[in-house]
Amino acid sequence: MIKNFKFIIVLYTLFVIGFSKTIFAQSDGKLKLGLHINTGLAWMSPENNGWENNGLRGNVSYGLLANIKIYNSDNYFFHTGIFINHLNGKLRYNDVYIGDSLFHRAVTEANYRMRYVEIPMAIKLKTNEIGYNTFYGVFGAQFGINVRTKADFNTNYDASGNTPAGNKSIKNEDIQGQFLPIRADLVLGAGVERNISGNTFYFIGLTYNNGLTNLLKGNAYALDGNGKTEISTNGLPVEDKKLNTRLHYISLNFGIMF
Repeated sequence: MIKNFKFIIVLYTLFVIGFSKTIFAQSDGKLKLGLHINTGLAWMSPENNGWENNGLRGNVSYGLLANIKIYNSDNYFFHTGIFINHLNGKLRYNDVYIGDSLFHRAVTEANYRMRYVEIPMAIKLKTNEIGYNTFYGVFGAQFGINVRTKADFNTNYDASGNTPAGNKSIKNEDIQGQFLPIRADLVLGAGVERNISGNTFYFIGLTYNNGLTNLLKGNAYALDGNGKTEISTNGLPVEDKKLNTRLHYISLNFGIMF
């Protein structure tokens, strides 16, 4: 499935490049291309019982941007592009650990490192030049394809059978298969542009990405009366609802358009 999405990304990139050439051939200035780098803070918001966000993490993205005029206006643009987004998040959740062939009630802290190829599809609104500055707002959607996810896990488990309580840590484990391949965000941003020379300008802005879709596969574990993972009478953990965790982040944006 991921291979198909990567193929779509390649086709989209070729489309943007080809569309750019067509626009420039017909009317100079309808499309602007640029480079950007964003950095900010990300957090995960789980909705299952026994799951909670465990702190803020940094994120960084970089890549190609494209602004295409709408109705040949200098104030309305279709905002798109393609870039790599390195996102991070931390969760704490009720878990199980297997020791001596028995399940132990456990709590795990997970530190995720996710990499997405992302495409924004938004509307960009710009003011006329005020002094030497132009102000803008962006509203729309952003779609990401998970191309790599690794994590560190630290699990504290209770005693069970002949196995005493203890701790187990796993570092840099590849868990891409535990994540859904696509995520979608609602994007809201604003910033300022300033001309450098001719048609070249730089911009600085702030963007909020509100995660709309779940990230994780699988089910959460049900909780017993003590708020720990419920173990049934046959010694197996009891599963609850499907996992539902979304990702949000705020980014400070820097870039240059040509």
